[in-house]
Formats: sequence, structure tokens, C-alpha cells
Amino acid sequence: MTTQALIDADLFEKALPLSSLMEYIASDISKSKILTVKARLLKALALTEVGYINEAYQLYNRVLSLKDLPKIGSRESDFTVKKEGKNFYFPYSQRYHNNLPPEHEKNTEAIQNILKVIPPEILTQLKKFCSPYVVELLQYLRCSLLVRIGESENVEAPEKGELRLQVLKASEESLRTGILKNMQANEEVGYLRDRIEQLSIKQIDIPE
Repeated sequence: MTTQALIDADLFEKALPLSSLMEYIASDISKSKILTVKARLLKALALTEVGYINEAYQLYNRVLSLKDLPKIGSRESDFTVKKEGKNFYFPYSQRYHNNLPPEHEKNTEAIQNILKVIPPEILTQLKKFCSPYVVELLQYLRCSLLVRIGESENVEAPEKGELRLQVLKASEESLRTGILKNMQANEEVGYLRDRIEQLSIKQIDIPE
């Protein structure tokens, strides 16, 4: 909750170390799939806002590929590490070059991948162990990446503004489909569930 609160307060640089700690505890200590995915999404959101698009994009890809997720009761070996994709890294061609403008040919593949709508089968797999809020957070991360990529205007080459318009339009369309409303509703439901649980575990002393 602290990491989310820092992101909501636009304190993204302070949210980064907490989200990294959250990812380590969720993945290596508690072995929680949902918390691992949530930590990576929050970390990616913070990275996006401070300008580390490639690093956020790699986390986005890792969540989509369902790689490097913890498994309770499994023993780690060279075979399982390779099979489950632990410490998995994507090819160099699939990175986003932060030092180059979005219009550069080296960034074309990354931008095209982000522009693609998240396949329903991946969302279905995530919904098996993630809450609706976390799934909507993934959709929001994609929109956030598109906004940050498209917000900078190339004043030296205004004729290349078509890509910027395409990226921003894709982000707007996704947000208008109800992502923000769904996230708010899921967050409120989660808060109410926590409150009900807190109230239900309170012990009431009844005099004899």
C-alpha cells in the first residue's frame, strides 16, 4: 500500500526502492504470484514516470510472457530455471532505446509491441491467480507507456508527428474503454473487503 501511495502522490523515485523490495519479498520469500506481478507493475509504472521506458517495457514484457514467477514447493535446478524463465532477458532487438527518439528505427519494434492490444488469452491466464485490479493495472501500464512515448514532440522533424499521434490515440482509446473506471471500482472493492475483514476479526469482550 505504501508503494501505491507514493505513486499516487507522484513520488515515483521514492516508490522505486520499495517496489523492488516488494518484488524480492513476493518472489523469493513469500512465493506469491499475484504480489510478484503487482510489484513488477508498480515498479514499471514508477520507471515509466521517471523516464526509464526500456526498463519499464522489459517488466511489461516479463508480465505478459508469464516468466519468472514463483512456485511453492518446487526445487530450483538448472532445468527448472531454464523452463520457468528465471532471470529471463529478452533479445537486444526488443529493447527500447531511451537515448533515441521514438521515431528512430531501433525503437520501432518496441513501440509496435506496446501498441498491440494485450491478447485475451494472456489476460485469462493472469485472471486465474491475479485480482481484477492487478489485471487492470497491466492495461493501465500499457497506456502509461504509450503516453510517455508520445508526449515528447520532435520539433526538428515535425513531419514525423504521425507516430506520436498514433501512440497517443491508441492510449486514449484504451483508457476510454473503461480501464480507469474499472481500476477505481476494483480499488474500492478491495478497500471494502479489507475493512470487512478487519471488522470481522475484532474480538468483542462479552461480560459473563
